[in-house]
Amino acid sequence: MNLALSESEELIADAVRRFVDRDATREALVEISEGDSPSRPDWHAKMADAGWLAMLVPEEFGGGGATYLETAMVAEEFGRGPVPGPWLMSSVVAAGMLRAARPSDARSSLFEGIASGAAVVVPLVRLRGAAGDDVVPASVTVEAAGQQLVLRGSVPFVPSAGTATHLLVAIGHPDDGAHRLAVVRRDADGVRTRRLHGFLAWNDVVEFDGCTIAPADVIELPEWHIDSASIYPALALTAAYQVGGCRELLERSIRYSNERVQFGQPIGRFQRVQDHIVRLLNACDTARWTTYEALWRLDAGRPAGVSVHLAKALATDGYYEAANAAHEVHAGIGSDPKFGLSLFSQMSRTLHDFLGSPRAHRRAMMNHLEQED
Repeated sequence: MNLALSESEELIADAVRRFVDRDATREALVEISEGDSPSRPDWHAKMADAGWLAMLVPEEFGGGGATYLETAMVAEEFGRGPVPGPWLMSSVVAAGMLRAARPSDARSSLFEGIASGAAVVVPLVRLRGAAGDDVVPASVTVEAAGQQLVLRGSVPFVPSAGTATHLLVAIGHPDDGAHRLAVVRRDADGVRTRRLHGFLAWNDVVEFDGCTIAPADVIELPEWHIDSASIYPALALTAAYQVGGCRELLERSIRYSNERVQFGQPIGRFQRVQDHIVRLLNACDTARWTTYEALWRLDAGRPAGVSVHLAKALATDGYYEAANAAHEVHAGIGSDPKFGLSLFSQMSRTLHDFLGSPRAHRRAMMNHLEQED
């Protein structure tokens, strides 16, 4: 396994890094974190022009045909913002789900919209896993009304739902042999999104009150299980985004520990501060190398189950740990919302159970290892 980046991969990472440094500044991110939407239309347009929205979209629908490692370059640099909003949910998770779905006009239309930037597609799906890490939001009910389907209920803790043009709503029951996704426009009658606050500020609650859809707006896909191979790319790329957050927290903490002077010397010389830096370094390195091994396996077509689940568990726990350790290094200044450190704390909590908890992924990894024995 060669973890060195190619010239083209370095160019991708450098382009995204320039975008983050120029547009997604700390001041801009703090401003949108306090506003009504965790995104900006001008950012989305620039991502579309650069081809970052279309990386996982098949080429016949205007996609870029990128490798998973190339896509991870974008994910990691966005994680260093951390840049919130629709890219991770729409261009990674939703696009990955649609790749596994059966062909239909609705699927083709969403692919083309994602690639062009005209559609932001956010899935409202919980993965089915073992022992309590269950899945499809049972609170959404579907009723037949003539030729239409009527949706009622609510789904909590949906990252970036307020930025969506379209929602993919899991309907039906996993015991019926297939999952179904209802394609719902966010601005349709009977649909309401409500943004949460505090550590949950990147999340929305989505409520359905008599929203109607046509049967043609239902997409069929195979079982969407936590250990389904079709979910592996989304898991690994989400882990790459979390790795980006870990790396940025490490670099900021090292820089601050060298600049902040107390008792006549940089605080980085104090043993306790060094302990926190070591925690950050360990969290960052374990998450990064396991994530890139998983991406390499996916691109090489090798068995990836163990690696993907390990990477997602370590990246999730590592991001949470890195955010805590960074606050220990920065102390009081880190609690100031204008300083920007709390953006990473919010995002580490938002993504903690996204696409399955660390415990669920460790359990799935152990199931793989037991089968190999």
